[in-house]
Amino acid sequence: MRERVTVALRKNVLGLPSLLAAAIGLIVASSTLVSLGQGMGMGGYYFVWAQVIAFVLMIFQAFTFSELAQGTVFPGDRGRKKDRSSSRAKRSIGKFFGP
Repeated sequence: MRERVTVALRKNVLGLPSLLAAAIGLIVASSTLVSLGQGMGMGGYYFVWAQVIAFVLMIFQAFTFSELAQGTVFPGDRGRKKDRSSSRAKRSIGKFFGP
């Protein structure tokens, strides 16, 4: 498969799998692109600032989830594997949500 992709790229030819992936990607992203266009049309530069603020808030949320996954938030864990919050979550949720 890798050789076929390399040969196709050297020939500057897109095959059916590449075009299908691009078409599906555009279909999936179309609602996001429409929302961004409407937001820019109605809000202008204020919409850009709202997006920047939302990005910062999402970064903080990602940091929070990473701390919970590592088990460093809860006092008394001290990094022990059996006491980490991920193992607590596994005991409560089960193996339904991941390994």
